[in-house]
Amino acid sequence: MFRLFHIKSMLIFTLCFYLFNLAYPQTFPQNKKKLLKIAQSYFDNEQFDRAIPYFLKLDSLEPNKFETNYYIGACYLNSSFNKTKGIPYLEFALKNGESLLPNVIFYDLATLYHLNYQFDEAIQMLNTFIAKAPKSEVLLNKAESLLKNCKNAKQLQATASNIDIIKLDDKINTENSETTPFISADENQLFFTRTNYQNNSGIEFETKKEIYLATKNTNQEYELKKVPISDEQIKANISLAGISPDGETLFFAIGTENNADLYACKLENGKYGSFIKLPDIINSQYSETSISVSPDGRTYYFSSNRPGGYGGKDLYRAILDDKNEWSVIENLGPSINTEYDEDSPFIHPDNLTLYFSSKGHTSIGGYDIFFSKNIDKNEWEYPVNIGFPINTPGDDIGFVITAEGNNAYFASSKNNINYKYDIYKAILHKTIPLTLVKGIIRGGDPPKPIKAKIRVLDKETQQIIKYVYNPNPNTGKYLMIFPPNKNYDMIIEAENYLPQLVNIYIPNQTYFYELYQEIFLKQVKVNKNDTAIGQEIRISNTFYDIYKTDITDSILNVEQQKRQKHVDELLKLVENIISTTDSISIEQIEKTTSKDSINDKNKVIQNRYNKLLDLVETAIEKTDSTTLQLLDANAIYNDVTNKVFFYGTEPNEQKMSKIIIGSDTLYTLPAINTSKPFEIKTPSVISIKPDSINKPIKKQPDFKNCPEEKRRYVYISYIYYKSGQFEIDNKYFNSLKDIIQLVILNPELGIEINGFADPTGNHEKNIELSKKRSLSVAEYLINKQISPRRIIVNGKGEIGNEKEEDLSQMRRTEIKLFEILQKDE
Repeated sequence: MFRLFHIKSMLIFTLCFYLFNLAYPQTFPQNKKKLLKIAQSYFDNEQFDRAIPYFLKLDSLEPNKFETNYYIGACYLNSSFNKTKGIPYLEFALKNGESLLPNVIFYDLATLYHLNYQFDEAIQMLNTFIAKAPKSEVLLNKAESLLKNCKNAKQLQATASNIDIIKLDDKINTENSETTPFISADENQLFFTRTNYQNNSGIEFETKKEIYLATKNTNQEYELKKVPISDEQIKANISLAGISPDGETLFFAIGTENNADLYACKLENGKYGSFIKLPDIINSQYSETSISVSPDGRTYYFSSNRPGGYGGKDLYRAILDDKNEWSVIENLGPSINTEYDEDSPFIHPDNLTLYFSSKGHTSIGGYDIFFSKNIDKNEWEYPVNIGFPINTPGDDIGFVITAEGNNAYFASSKNNINYKYDIYKAILHKTIPLTLVKGIIRGGDPPKPIKAKIRVLDKETQQIIKYVYNPNPNTGKYLMIFPPNKNYDMIIEAENYLPQLVNIYIPNQTYFYELYQEIFLKQVKVNKNDTAIGQEIRISNTFYDIYKTDITDSILNVEQQKRQKHVDELLKLVENIISTTDSISIEQIEKTTSKDSINDKNKVIQNRYNKLLDLVETAIEKTDSTTLQLLDANAIYNDVTNKVFFYGTEPNEQKMSKIIIGSDTLYTLPAINTSKPFEIKTPSVISIKPDSINKPIKKQPDFKNCPEEKRRYVYISYIYYKSGQFEIDNKYFNSLKDIIQLVILNPELGIEINGFADPTGNHEKNIELSKKRSLSVAEYLINKQISPRRIIVNGKGEIGNEKEEDLSQMRRTEIKLFEILQKDE
């Protein structure tokens, strides 16, 4: 009966067995019986790597025998390299000899499917094995555990993160195993352990472990040197176990697999000091193999297989009190520890997030990397699997991450045909739920940059927002950084314009977005030589998802890395801007528009100003060409708001809003709402088009029935006549054309036309003449496509008296443009 052996490591063979192996010639015998005898001998003695070529030769001489295919698959499964090569052989054996093979073949094939990311196929094999296996089957618990791994993997595959995985170069990674990566704060130094192996007659032995330091040179290439540890100091196996937050102390695990202790070694003047064993509260009679120290140096997290835990290796912590005495040692509890192994703790510089490796929880196979947040004291959130592509069906262990959270390093057996470990770097493309607003303000006709000041208030708290950087007077460009899910009041003060108040809503979001904003100011004049009667503001807001979208991926797949680099650089810029801003007073930031505007005798402050402005200018200009080429395709929404404010013909009619900013009181034009609140859910951009915000259809103003007290007059013009005439003189047509243009551009304006006559002559005829004068103007406007619904016509009759000297001023038509007052005005 065929039976597959399941082992995790090669046995150490005696010298007599080596002699037995050497008795077999290196060339293959042509006799099939002899060939089978040699292959079977290697297999029975668990020399699977050496058995493979003999079974392969036998398969070539006598093909399509399910027994031979079964042996080949079994050898690959238990070999030290290319395990998944066994899949087609076991598949063939199962298809052609299922009734003659043991049920364990379903488990074996599932194991290989799992390693090959064929999780659906693995689940099918495991379900069959579990259904067929008797309760006494020794592999039943392993099969059920592997089934959970496969189901976990399927769920995590569906939510794989946008992470780039880079295998470090061959100066770091070799044919041996490289593990326990630890980095300096600037990532220029990398410490790690290399486990060396020796091959003897096809059997690999672990020889010794060595500690290395890799340092980046000016070309950002690693230069390698061995950390000097003399044999006099250490007589046992040694592995790197951790590094202190300041990078000045290395921790080592020294001993055997079942009994290792933790030691510290301080770096002084570029040299490593003597090894100091950590106190007995941390070290035990069992095995402590990894350690991480909190940023304040007062809490030590470590792994240990001491009794009293939850099973296998558990994670513990030891705490120093105010007297520098170890007051607490405690197991991290069932939220972190499982019946399986937990190892390689790493406490993040935020002193809240703990990364570690575990074979339990929602592992997809072997050690997976998890993280958990500290809730209170020794209370932890349920760990989260960091997921694909970092975690794999093999072992992934020893995760360390930079302070800002963008890069991480870890060891993994992924893609290693010998199932040894290599060190990888993960670029996490960390994102923050902020909106970066890049804007430009222009004014006039033609538009050009104008000198302006921008201040922003949190509408709820009325607190001024710090991360707002005024427009550069030469370019008109400005920058603002906002947290999400808030309403903001944006106050714009520009030369030759009344202050504007703009309501901005930053949608709810879970990661980083850019908003491109254009503000255009223009004085409203009936004729370019006239005095301004109002001002127009047009605001264009376009939100862009600067990460992956369906369209950008399909159109510009080749640009993905370039765009992602842009995002990472932009995020780094934002972090630098925020940290630099925090070192400068908000009053000084408001005064800062360019380096010429800075005048501070303190050189430190002066340098901070310069650095901040350089960062802001860089962030403003850092818009990658790909995004610009696909503005419409990438738009989460695109909204243009246009509003004209008329000053009114009477000074007390100006509609101004009172705004208090700190100790300042400011009066602005009425607020403009630029968009309605809605939630960004990173949708498919195929279904969302620019200008897709649902805007209510405006009801046409009822100018005809608007009572006079509800009319707010914004412009008055006159046409004068000779005595008894009502035809419009040619000299007034140009001004009428200007009025028509203004009315067409501003549909919220109504027209009131009042005709008048002087007091000479017949009263009744003068009333009729005044009507004809107003009607002649109305007819002219209607003929020029002005709707009659917008026009109110009145014949007012006589005005003045005959004693007045200039009666020509009384023979006129009065054209008054008005807007309808709202209920709250």
